[in-house]
Amino acid sequence: MKKRIAVLFGLIMTMAVVGGCGKEAGTTSDVEENETPAAVEQDAQTFDSILASLPADAYYAYADMAKDHDALLVTTKDLVFDNGDGVMAATEADVYGIDQDGKVKEYGHVAGGGTATPLACKDGVLFCGGHDYMNKIHIEEATSVMITEEGEYFDEYDEAVVVAFNPSSAASETASEKNAYFTKGVYYNYAKDAENPPLTYFYVFYDENTGYTADGENNGIGLPFSLTQEEGVATFSFGGEGESEEVLTVSSFENGIVTGTFDDGREVVFEPVSGLDPETFDAENYVNGPSQSVYNDPNGWSVKYDASLFEVTQEEGQVFFVYTGESAGTNMVTATYTVDNKAEDAIKKLGENYGDTAAYSTAPFPGTEDVDGYWVNVPVDTEGSGAYMTAMARDYMEGALIFEIDGHQGEDDEMNIAVANALAGIIDSLTFE
Repeated sequence: MKKRIAVLFGLIMTMAVVGGCGKEAGTTSDVEENETPAAVEQDAQTFDSILASLPADAYYAYADMAKDHDALLVTTKDLVFDNGDGVMAATEADVYGIDQDGKVKEYGHVAGGGTATPLACKDGVLFCGGHDYMNKIHIEEATSVMITEEGEYFDEYDEAVVVAFNPSSAASETASEKNAYFTKGVYYNYAKDAENPPLTYFYVFYDENTGYTADGENNGIGLPFSLTQEEGVATFSFGGEGESEEVLTVSSFENGIVTGTFDDGREVVFEPVSGLDPETFDAENYVNGPSQSVYNDPNGWSVKYDASLFEVTQEEGQVFFVYTGESAGTNMVTATYTVDNKAEDAIKKLGENYGDTAAYSTAPFPGTEDVDGYWVNVPVDTEGSGAYMTAMARDYMEGALIFEIDGHQGEDDEMNIAVANALAGIIDSLTFE
């Protein structure tokens, strides 16, 4: 039967496959990375450089063969054919993808058995086969391992979409039209002559025209910028339009890495960092690592927390640090700034809900030496849910700043201690500008 056709266009943030398609039916094999002697690692955020360097007789396509990303397939003119309606198909191709470390890699080659069964995709699977076999190939993204399911999956293949290939000239035209060295993403920035640069300074691009700089070692401090990009030149305006302007003369653009020289003679490198969203990127937390993540509040305070153990959300003037590790129940720290009360009244109001079990006291507020803190403690409910509460407040700006710990204890003392220490660690790390 004539198969349905679709041209697969899109950005190239991909995982990839390895190996061939002509093995015996009835087995499943995991193909390890070291089985691909031609594998080449390249520090690149996308496949733009691969497309730009394709020879004149090359064809390329994107293949839906992983959960979240397409793969890039590359073949030559003599291996493509018209499968109908002018769409060019193929039965074999080299496959490129991004490995588990976010690096672009050539994983290997896939090859089918003839023009009657061109490469096709459906629901994250590449179908590759011949007249008497049809294998399924997909990517396990967490490990960057290609898994081949060998068999006769012809019923599923009949519902798949043929992978349509485009001439390399199409990719070259697109790249030249863009004329952009920098695209949406996060880039390391360091001096070209630096040995083992620290990789703590970043240029963050929202798109090809705007972004900001960020110093991960200094609270993420930086400047917003706008830029224009022309052939051989990228012009940055720092601090906004009409402000400080610096021209970068580009000397090298390879695998997404930009090397150039600013007007003052500084020769620098911009290296893309894969897998980071410029909308949510936090330079300080990226440099510190999950266990030393920092939350900086607009009201002038900050705390450290373990991002692998806490989920942080904001809602209506409150910040919630919710413990996500193993625990007996809900455990969280809530930070609230209110103008409805000063600190002492805010603590009394909070304790009212607990009646006689609430105990009030005064002591220095965390993160300070000479600021009065008003405290309320509710002991563990040993006869019921195991819930407990501790809160503290201080007068702050026009109102009060309150930190409330809500926890639960179970029968596992070791787990209880670990949770309590994690919650207390947030409070103990509190600092003010």
